[in-house]
Amino acid sequence: RINYEGFSYQDALGSELVVNGGFDSDSNWYSDANWSIANGVATSTGSGRMFQSIPFLENNIGTKVKVSFDIVDYTSAGVVINCYGGVSSLFQGVGSYSFITTTTNSLNLYINNAGQGNLVGSIDNVSVKEYLGQEVVPDSGCGSWLFEPQSTNTVTYSEDFSDGSWNKTQTIVEAATITLPDGLTSGYKLYANTTQSSHWLEVRPTPTATSGQDFTFSLFVKSAGSDFIQIASSTGFPSKYQNFNISTGTKASGDISSSSISDFGNGWYRITVTETTTGTNARYLIVPALSDITRNTSFQGNANEDGVYIWGAQLEQQSYPTSYIPTSGTSVTRNQDVCTNGGSLASINSTEGVLYAEIAALVDVSGGVRSISLSNGTTQERVLIRYSSPLNQLSLYVIEGGNTRAIVGTNNYNVLEFNKIAISYKQDEFKFFVNGTKIQEDNSGSTPSVLNQLSFNGGSGEDLYGKTKAVVVYKEALSDEELTELTTI
Repeated sequence: RINYEGFSYQDALGSELVVNGGFDSDSNWYSDANWSIANGVATSTGSGRMFQSIPFLENNIGTKVKVSFDIVDYTSAGVVINCYGGVSSLFQGVGSYSFITTTTNSLNLYINNAGQGNLVGSIDNVSVKEYLGQEVVPDSGCGSWLFEPQSTNTVTYSEDFSDGSWNKTQTIVEAATITLPDGLTSGYKLYANTTQSSHWLEVRPTPTATSGQDFTFSLFVKSAGSDFIQIASSTGFPSKYQNFNISTGTKASGDISSSSISDFGNGWYRITVTETTTGTNARYLIVPALSDITRNTSFQGNANEDGVYIWGAQLEQQSYPTSYIPTSGTSVTRNQDVCTNGGSLASINSTEGVLYAEIAALVDVSGGVRSISLSNGTTQERVLIRYSSPLNQLSLYVIEGGNTRAIVGTNNYNVLEFNKIAISYKQDEFKFFVNGTKIQEDNSGSTPSVLNQLSFNGGSGEDLYGKTKAVVVYKEALSDEELTELTTI
């Protein structure tokens, strides 16, 4: 899979379904008396509606569409649009507007939808296009291959927080119309009721946990009036907590073992916490905090004025979060990412060459090993780039006949960031470069006798879980100047 970091995204849309949405002529629209088309705009002087049939949608009920339009003149009231049963909110004031909805029946495209908006003003550039999802804007950033382990989201309703599987204590969850991280608009708002008490939304491991297991909980959040949200571990976890400031995108007070907050744009953040179970009835509590409070303390909410939008809950039995896995009624498992056919004998030279990679680990790799290698499929003949214990350890190897001919280990680099790494190998000439600097060379030793495959592991296990921008195999050893240029950030 491709992980686009630094890229910007845009809606992937089908062709235009509206005829004369720019109102260049008085045609294709049916309207009540208070609507008129002139001078390139449609004008309403009060109640009533204007509508148009869209044959494509009549035959494709259940289609997601993006509706957009401009209010170019505004006096009062507003616009409500009903697109084949998918109804918008009320839009008021001069500006450009859009929303994504799903068609539910064979109605027409109605503007104003009599009695709901009653706009006094003018609109232009009405558009309806099939919504196909999100796509990357070309040349807008840097992408990388994303390799993750198998993981299961044990939350059975990751987006529907109204479902009974979510235990709500002195909290209210209500539907909200807001643009979500996936581009849709059917989200939920979480807020504390007005009782002076503790307030939380509860999530538990499914099936029941056992003692000594790591569980990572992640959730997408956006302020709905409150600048804070708390995740507290409870019962079968140590009693700890972590507050997140979703106004500044930073962690606030807390003592949970591991936590993070990541910016996903448009005010959305993904927050994560990790704890180790001490019993079977482990619980995480989502607390709609109004300030940087202590763990699950008592406070009085202020009805629905202050809260937080929530989406995309995920609970995984492991020590770090992976990319979001949607669920709707059952837990869902995503298989491990695997790269096959990553090289051939024709592109690899056993006598001399260079293995180059620009990679970043998903997490600190204490207790684990993550590798990219040239090998013959065994551990006996290898050129190896490895992240391993101790924490943040980068190790580079050349192994021949099971014997290590050259090696360097360093913890001077942050493995969570992208590093450019090169190993140049040749008889009695081994050079190791990281980020434009030669960190070691060895002028004695033999090269591996057989190298015939490039693997996103160590040749025998040690699968790489990380992000890879580039992997290159050169059939000749390179000079210091070439290796410096190749690896310079």
